[in-house]
Amino acid sequence: MKSIRVIKAGMLALAGVLLAVGITSADQNIEDLLNAKAAPALYDGSPLAQAHITASFWGSGSGKEVKANGINAGGGSLEITSNGLYTGVALNFENPIDITESFNQADAYLVFNVRVAGMQVTQQTSDNSGWGITTAPQAVSTPTSSSGHPDTKLQVMIFLDNGASAEQQVDIYGFTPNSDGFMPVSIPLSVLKKNLVADKYKIKKMVICSNGADAFWVAKIDIERDSSTLEGTAGDDKEIARWDNVPFSGKCKAQLTNVKYTWDFGEQNGLRNAAEGPVVYHQFRQAGTYTVTLTCSDVFGIKQPAKSTLTVKVNQ
Repeated sequence: MKSIRVIKAGMLALAGVLLAVGITSADQNIEDLLNAKAAPALYDGSPLAQAHITASFWGSGSGKEVKANGINAGGGSLEITSNGLYTGVALNFENPIDITESFNQADAYLVFNVRVAGMQVTQQTSDNSGWGITTAPQAVSTPTSSSGHPDTKLQVMIFLDNGASAEQQVDIYGFTPNSDGFMPVSIPLSVLKKNLVADKYKIKKMVICSNGADAFWVAKIDIERDSSTLEGTAGDDKEIARWDNVPFSGKCKAQLTNVKYTWDFGEQNGLRNAAEGPVVYHQFRQAGTYTVTLTCSDVFGIKQPAKSTLTVKVNQ
């Protein structure tokens, strides 16, 4: 406890210095700095035996501990192979982990650092239409798969020490990967809480599966807080000709949120007028001036959507 108090006192002192010199941030205030971690890590890459965790296969799934992922203090990760949903690995906590405080925080997320087999990370993408679009790092939507059944969804089941349980699936490709290929895949605790009846939320067991049949890796499991708002950037205005195959590259600032990109091209002609994804292409059939709208939406509906627009002038 003494070390925790010393760390917190140091952070308060740093906060005072930042305020004294006028450094503030709309995205992260001092309270966020002090409460960024709402609970200890459930898994940090350390050997399972050392962490008092035992692993068992769930259904026809399998798994093992592997070393050297380079992104956490423990230095290891779990390699899990599912055979579809409800098959994977169960982590059994010898000492149930009490995360009651986190379950009572509306902005708390259960976060998995995940890498899937065959996932490629692109720092810059270009197209062959001459537009030279550059995008933020993102995972390809259809990774290569050795089994023919790639992992696109993560499935998590939580069992409390009182017998209550909850299950949630989340699309892996709604998140932005880091340069090492691991990405923070998150589930709001408020979503899990809806199906859990308990006075104390003590996790006894956690089952991790995917909807595919390839191996995937989990390097860290912890709880983080994110009270930020969604922000969207649709890009610069464009002047084009009719029938040009025009790329649109947007950016949704989402932090831990699983975000969905939706585009409206403003044509109002009854034809295909919407697309989904960070980078999309569209052809305008008629000359005129159009307002293109990018909407960044929280898949779980917790945060308010953010919209951004650009203007497209279409010449004959």
